[in-house]
Amino acid sequence: MGFLVVLIPTKELVFKELVDRDAPRSNPEYDRLIASETGFWEQTKSDLHDHGIEWVDALPALRKTLMARKSPYSPTPDGHPNATGYRAIADAVVAALSERGWLGTTPPRPPR
Repeated sequence: MGFLVVLIPTKELVFKELVDRDAPRSNPEYDRLIASETGFWEQTKSDLHDHGIEWVDALPALRKTLMARKSPYSPTPDGHPNATGYRAIADAVVAALSERGWLGTTPPRPPR
């Protein structure tokens, strides 16, 4: 078994594709936030790779959930995932552990 870092993005980055689709007007503050976070994650992934540290990015799983019309966040300003979001993150982690052969066997999935 190894060490796995879980990269959890902000709510704003998860919603970026919907914001770009639904609000094509430029918002300089939002654009700066997204650019900053995107740069941060690129550098973080590069540093983890350079140091041989395994990682899993939760962004694709959270966006997939969102695109399936199951919001991983509450409709409030709170940036913490809701139960759906935490499930998406957990599923991404289980998949990453399984892909690396760190689980031994795949655990049964609880009913949703």
